[in-house]
Amino acid sequence: MAAPARSAVQTLAITVLVVSALIGRGRAAAQSATVHMSASHTSVAVGDVVVLEIRADATGGRVQNFEPPDLSGFDVVSRRVATPMSFQFGFGGQTQVMQSSSVQTLELLARRPGRYALKPARVLVGGRRFESNRLTIVVVPAGQMPPPEPAQNGTPPGGTTGGTPTNPLGLPANLLGEPLLPQGGALGPPTGPLDGAEFDSQAFVRTVVDKREPYVGEQVTVTIYLYVRGGIRSAPAATREPTAEGFWVHDLLPPQRALEATEQAVGGTSFRVYVLRRFAAFPLRAGEFTIGAMKIDIQSGGGFDLFGGSPARALHRDGVPVAIHARDLPAAGRPSGAVHVGRFTTEASLDRPQAATGDAVTLTARVRGSGNLRDVHIATPVIDGLSILEPQIRDQVEAPGDLVGGTRTFEWLMVPQRPGAFAIPPIGFATFDAASGTYARADSAALTLTAAGAATPAPPPEPAEPAPGAEPGELADERGAGYGPLRTESALLRPTTALSSERWFPWAVATSPLFLLATLLASALRRRAAARAGTKAPERAVKGARKRLAHAESFASAGDARGYYGEVTSALKAVIEARLGEPVGGLTLARLRTRLIERGMPDELATRIAEELEGAEFARFSATGSSPEEMSRTSDRVQALTERIDRFAPVAAEPA
Repeated sequence: MAAPARSAVQTLAITVLVVSALIGRGRAAAQSATVHMSASHTSVAVGDVVVLEIRADATGGRVQNFEPPDLSGFDVVSRRVATPMSFQFGFGGQTQVMQSSSVQTLELLARRPGRYALKPARVLVGGRRFESNRLTIVVVPAGQMPPPEPAQNGTPPGGTTGGTPTNPLGLPANLLGEPLLPQGGALGPPTGPLDGAEFDSQAFVRTVVDKREPYVGEQVTVTIYLYVRGGIRSAPAATREPTAEGFWVHDLLPPQRALEATEQAVGGTSFRVYVLRRFAAFPLRAGEFTIGAMKIDIQSGGGFDLFGGSPARALHRDGVPVAIHARDLPAAGRPSGAVHVGRFTTEASLDRPQAATGDAVTLTARVRGSGNLRDVHIATPVIDGLSILEPQIRDQVEAPGDLVGGTRTFEWLMVPQRPGAFAIPPIGFATFDAASGTYARADSAALTLTAAGAATPAPPPEPAEPAPGAEPGELADERGAGYGPLRTESALLRPTTALSSERWFPWAVATSPLFLLATLLASALRRRAAARAGTKAPERAVKGARKRLAHAESFASAGDARGYYGEVTSALKAVIEARLGEPVGGLTLARLRTRLIERGMPDELATRIAEELEGAEFARFSATGSSPEEMSRTSDRVQALTERIDRFAPVAAEPA
């Protein structure tokens, strides 16, 4: 029996060795990956942004140790990573095979010209190293047209052509064909060192800035993320908003949006990541500044959470402040005077090149480009023989691709005081391009205005004031002595009876207390009625403003610009007075703006009100102001301002 037993043991051992070898071969064969690297553009100019995407799809293990190529010559503006899918599957009891994907997206700012041959990106899967294809990016000097983009080799080393899967829409997709890009267009938050946050295994708030040392006036993009295990049950409630003192801020997210989550692993822990805030901040002066921390309350987890399954719980999380050092513009080559940071162009035009002497002509300058438009100011031209009023300013701010810019329009009313040709010099300002570090000018072309007709007569002298001590109607001689008032009629005066001898006088004296009591009662009733009416005064003012705007449309239909803008101005001031509870008709526009800010109105709204009132005053005498299109746009703006003023709650006025 010993020999058969030994034979059985040997057979069993050999079987175990063979099975182990087969399983090992199966696992080794299952560990494979394809890595693909692509760029949004392969021919760009200095200052342009290139989006570099590296995608790895692995079988038999997880994607680890993502190593991007050397990116010398570029500034990494942001770095995002997404792991769209990671799961295991098996058939008929066979060994399960893991499938995983990882996508790393880098936004690169071209810093200097050259030809950059990017070496393959590398990843590790189960201890094995896999490489992507090579990529070449050509960068030309700023202002030059990039050459046509050559075809890039999209085949990774080793002959594997896996590439990036796409869905029917042509967007990058995971292994199930689902698009990777959420509605916001971002693949996920930046990775790398966990700056701007204090790590917490359950949830934490992270503040990420794309520049820590910007120039004064240069855009800094600030994004605030929420990292949470197991997702959230409802929208987070902000108990403290991030602060940005010392910056001009423009929000980059729409006011109404759905929260979209991406997956990211931090320290081996998987989080769902949400974008809470994204805004552009422009430092207004040099120095040290801080982006204040955001504080939120969230309800995390929940029974319907496919990724967590943890019970619902309330969490309170506080972010960390982020320091920003704003630098002065370089002194080398800096022109004198004000310099605006950004890329701008200026175009100037006249509503008509010829006009009669004394008629108003509109000079328009449009500044377009990227940068802090609200910081752009153009001095009013000084031209001999032309009377030029201060400009009306309108802004149209946009942020395509999270880059703030748009159009700022200046409109001056000019009145020629004498005939002749008037040369209008180029209108513009000095600029600084932070991407290339160069100074330039954004100037318009020169213009010429021709005026015809007689010169405008000088205004008549004001009438002489009456002599000191003289009453109205009196004349004064050369020595200043006043004569008596002139009398053109005479009358005889008859003797009158004293009131105390009248029959009704005793009755009047006896009933005077009753009259006093009735007067006091009526005064109290009037005060009570006025108090009740005061609570509805703003509502009545808004209704009255709407009636005035409707009445203004009749002036617009008749082409009466003065009547139209008069009604618009009255409607706007009526709503302001009702909301403040004080008259504003006697205030200058500058003082009105200051008073509105003193009563708690946001600076942006107060500025828009002052600019709209000033624009209405200028438009009364402007040729462009009488156009139906301009009147229609004015009605829309005033209607929107009226609704915002109606929602404004002023603070109590300080005692004089």
